[in-house]
Amino acid sequence: MFVRYCILISQPSLSLLFPAATNPLCALLFHSTGPKYPPVKFLSEKDRKRILITGGAGFVGSHLADKLMMDGYEVTVVDNFFTGRRRNVDHWLGHGNFELINHDVVEPLFIEVDQIYHLASPASPPNYMYNPIKTLKTNTIGTLNMLGLAKRVGARLLFASTSEVYGGIPEQHPQPESYWGNVNPIGPRACYDEGKRVAETMCYAYQKQEGVDVRVARIFNTFGPRMHMDDGRVVSNFILQALQGQPLTVRTLGDGNCLRFRDGRMLLHGGGVRGGLQFSAERLNSSLQWERTSIDGNTLTA
Repeated sequence: MFVRYCILISQPSLSLLFPAATNPLCALLFHSTGPKYPPVKFLSEKDRKRILITGGAGFVGSHLADKLMMDGYEVTVVDNFFTGRRRNVDHWLGHGNFELINHDVVEPLFIEVDQIYHLASPASPPNYMYNPIKTLKTNTIGTLNMLGLAKRVGARLLFASTSEVYGGIPEQHPQPESYWGNVNPIGPRACYDEGKRVAETMCYAYQKQEGVDVRVARIFNTFGPRMHMDDGRVVSNFILQALQGQPLTVRTLGDGNCLRFRDGRMLLHGGGVRGGLQFSAERLNSSLQWERTSIDGNTLTA
């Protein structure tokens, strides 16, 4: 990056605007006043994929954006900032490989990309139940728009689904892929559960009928930096209650077993979900092993 800036500074057109920049010492000072970015791997143009992340200013999406940026790809983040925050990605603003677009995926988007990570949707119960119709639209119309974009430009699409497709209280723990769920299509969480289920159906319909290259990743309980304090899910609730000196609320299945910790958890730090999503998008036939830790400390894989 330093060499690149020095080359630009030495150009005659720039020296007319900044005469002092032709001096090497001044050039160094000129460069040092620019924005500082995390280290980014250099990729040749043929290897530098153009990647779109919907919901990329959110909790999971912003960490994925970090990983892809540092890997050297060109990243476009699309977010309507319903639950996402600009500050989650503001450390990349101005970088040549990064673009942030304020856009709602319910509206069509016309852009040229090689890969799409479709993460747009409120994910915590308080947020997705706040406006259930909007949640349904984001997961249905929004997914339809992204699949249409993938079809038009020939991009690979990864859809971020959820463990909620198995229902509010699954009958099997951990859930194998052969388990279809214990669902309620008219319950308070149905706007999210059913929205994700129909979105998965759309993905595989586009794969079968139109040949679109799709992936589906069902993300379980996730926690880490940039998570909202009032997210409403188990780990953030535990932390918030502990900090406030309140008793920890543990939901059980009635037999003494903890509901959410039997579902599993994934720490979004140093890899975690962001690495898993990238792994899923890059490898069609690979088996991804998610590590799950039960409340008694035993490790399970599924």
